[in-house]
Amino acid sequence: MSGMTLTTDRFARALHGLGARQQDDLPVWTLVPRFFSRGNFDQRREGLLHTLCSQAHPLFLTIDPTDVDGQVMANWEPIAPNMWRFPEKCEQIDIHEWTQVGNWILYSCAHYISYDVLGACDLRKASHVLQLVTDNDMSFLVAAFHDNTLWTVAVNPRLSGTHEYA
Repeated sequence: MSGMTLTTDRFARALHGLGARQQDDLPVWTLVPRFFSRGNFDQRREGLLHTLCSQAHPLFLTIDPTDVDGQVMANWEPIAPNMWRFPEKCEQIDIHEWTQVGNWILYSCAHYISYDVLGACDLRKASHVLQLVTDNDMSFLVAAFHDNTLWTVAVNPRLSGTHEYA
């Protein structure tokens, strides 16, 4: 496993650069495409994910069962129904493939969280998302809704200062 220094402030600066709106003064943000032309926005969001995927591990991805089309990247490790452990080495194309689907959740945590637990969280409410992140000791969580236009991004507030996540 590789480690990274991920701080709330550093994460907030990266999200601010994408025009994210912070929710309720919590470390939870909403990304919507109206701040950029659609193509540039998608490219910048994928760039943020690529940076996270290339530095923070372990990473887990879940996709809503109704949206899975069987086109899962060959180097992903299936660990539960509709749940994969993301490879430590990822390519930009890997990210592009599943970000187009929608209804997915990507998070960094020491262990995977069941689909039932993730699905029970109301991802539209910042306090619920933050509780999911902190209760499960996630480093961060990124969730895309069904049409992949709105993303919710949360970072664990315990990642302040120079906490090293490995």
